[in-house]
Amino acid sequence: MLNLRALFVAAGLWLTLGPTAHCDWPLFRNDPQRRGVATAGPTALSKLWTADLGAPADAAPVVVGGTVFAAGRTGRVVALAADNGRQLWATELNATVVTPLAAAGDLLYVGTVEGWLLALEAATGRVKWRFRTRGPIASSPVIVGGKAYVGSGDRGLYALQAATGDQLWRTEWPGEIQASPTAWGELVGVGDLEGTFRAVRTDNGQTAWEAKLAGPIRCSAAVEGGLLVIGCMNRGLGDILNLLGLDSATGAQKWGSKGKGSVSASPVIAGGKVYYATLDGYPSGAATLRCADLANGKELWKSGVGYVVDSSLALAGSLLYFGAYDGKVHAHSTENGKLAASFQTEDKIYSAPAVDGGRLFIGSTDGKLYCLH
Repeated sequence: MLNLRALFVAAGLWLTLGPTAHCDWPLFRNDPQRRGVATAGPTALSKLWTADLGAPADAAPVVVGGTVFAAGRTGRVVALAADNGRQLWATELNATVVTPLAAAGDLLYVGTVEGWLLALEAATGRVKWRFRTRGPIASSPVIVGGKAYVGSGDRGLYALQAATGDQLWRTEWPGEIQASPTAWGELVGVGDLEGTFRAVRTDNGQTAWEAKLAGPIRCSAAVEGGLLVIGCMNRGLGDILNLLGLDSATGAQKWGSKGKGSVSASPVIAGGKVYYATLDGYPSGAATLRCADLANGKELWKSGVGYVVDSSLALAGSLLYFGAYDGKVHAHSTENGKLAASFQTEDKIYSAPAVDGGRLFIGSTDGKLYCLH
């Protein structure tokens, strides 16, 4: 299978404008382990360009080979030149898209609230295949080993052939799956709204281990060095273990962080630390940005944000990036959590950022995709 970089060269879509090095951000949270780390990001958060998507941009974009792929809520999917925002193609899916996109090989994967997972040709936007589940898809697929794994509101985790959409297996969870699955080694895992996190074998969907959390799971797990970090929502039960560090091979609990807050956005793992946000109330309430030691969960610092943060975090260099309900893109120091820079959009932000080559791409409910540098 051709990779996107080779495909765009062949199609004449590869852009060489300027000296920017493209590092790619092809999946939600960048890699199958959902760690959310890039090699280089912006410091000033100045606008380079914007693109109008025609509807609120909830879905997190992806970046591959100098091309950004993004979608509006009403199903308009676009490919844009990362350097200047020039539109390469646009496709109207006539469906509701709120979940992060994913790219692998020569395909772009888009999930819809109507329950479809569609694979589009990345060079043209033409639909190559579609697969329908029995519930809404708020889960972004993870693509590894030629397979696409995606969760559905029908409580199923599906394994599909990434090239054709043929179903390989389906495993049912106790509750609805909204989180995006994480893949590591021979396992893939995801949590549900009943608080069950389950790791299953990638070859047959059989359960390897299962953990029960104190509340609904809306975020993705992040995995590094044999440790899986996963958070959950608080149903108003007082102090709960809202962030857990589990052995990624067995599910055994290594540590737990206790508090009243909910963990809605996916955490970041980098440099032996885990960065995450807790919400004092949902969907209203203020977020607190936190940093903990990855080995034992001990809190190293915390910093108030002042607004709800639904946007999953991304890290590059010494900065953490995310969007918030104040309509701003935030950049906070990894040393102490203090605000380093911000950029104001025209409405609240649900989208998670994609970071590539010193630039940040993020959607806003004002209907625009922003490129900041």
